[in-house]
Amino acid sequence: MNRAPNSDGHALKVTASAPPATAEGGRPQHPKSGRPKKKKADLRTAQFRIRVTPREKDRIEHEAREAGLSSSDYLRRRALGEPVVAQADAGAERQLRRVGVNLNQLVRAAHAGGLAAVAAEAGAVLDEVRAQVAKVWRSPEGS
Repeated sequence: MNRAPNSDGHALKVTASAPPATAEGGRPQHPKSGRPKKKKADLRTAQFRIRVTPREKDRIEHEAREAGLSSSDYLRRRALGEPVVAQADAGAERQLRRVGVNLNQLVRAAHAGGLAAVAAEAGAVLDEVRAQVAKVWRSPEGS
């Protein structure tokens, strides 16, 4: 380590550092970053080949787009019984859940304030919202 004076006369530390490690082609080598590699068992390498009519293919592609999925992801989820929710249904579900949260807060406030009649009515509305959310989640065109 050497010390060299700067313009105002104070000494600066001057150190030598090793050049960065380089990969092939002389590019600097960086630590691995990004998405971790999948285990071999989790790689999707097996394939199914199925035949569908052009109308069925169009319907599958349309429903996959509605759900914001690729055709492969859509078919895989449907075949494995996993939920597939159209983006429009997902938005409606979020809105219903927000309304439900607000109603739940009203019911709690009504109970705390002794407003039993308001609490009962708001509770009935909240039950209906919950039923609608469950219906959207389980609908045949959305699952």
